[in-house]
Amino acid sequence: MLKLSRPTSPRAFTLIEVTVVVVILVLLASLTVPRLAGTARKEFDHVVDQVADLLLMYAQRDQLGRGAVGLTRVRNDKEGVDEILLVKLESYEQDERTISQWVADPLTPPVRLPSIVDRNGIIILIEGEPVDLSWAPVTHQIGEDRPTIEITLRSIDGEQKATLLLSPHALAPERIDQGAPVRTPLDLDAAGRSREEW
Repeated sequence: MLKLSRPTSPRAFTLIEVTVVVVILVLLASLTVPRLAGTARKEFDHVVDQVADLLLMYAQRDQLGRGAVGLTRVRNDKEGVDEILLVKLESYEQDERTISQWVADPLTPPVRLPSIVDRNGIIILIEGEPVDLSWAPVTHQIGEDRPTIEITLRSIDGEQKATLLLSPHALAPERIDQGAPVRTPLDLDAAGRSREEW
């Protein structure tokens, strides 16, 4: 007896199999997309924390150091890189005269602003007036009160904005996100609360 074989057709996917694959892909995408969005937020927060640390070092060097210190911004338009750094005034003798110049503080690394930060959205105010730190550093005469420094950073997409406020007698900056204070340091001794129980 002769068996006739039917031609085999390639097996196709059923509607249920396709539906299961689509559901799995949607679930994977829903897990991945928030993580990618969270990464940009974390990177922006990290930069804001670095600038806050730089302001903290500036305040401490200003109050505890002997020489003049300042903040400056270095813009490199060719490479698209901006840095904010702490500088100190160094003097040396040359040909019977004293020469002073601002040099980067070797103990405080500069804050390199990544591409997540809008380079044109950085606003620096000294006593409420906008300044360009690329021309001259923010500084003051020794013995005078430090000016109020306010630095506002904005993300490139405009979604995130943070302002750091360093008042004249504060040792640490206050961070304000979207107009609401987030972290405010409290000096318990100055507030008369050093002996309160926690």
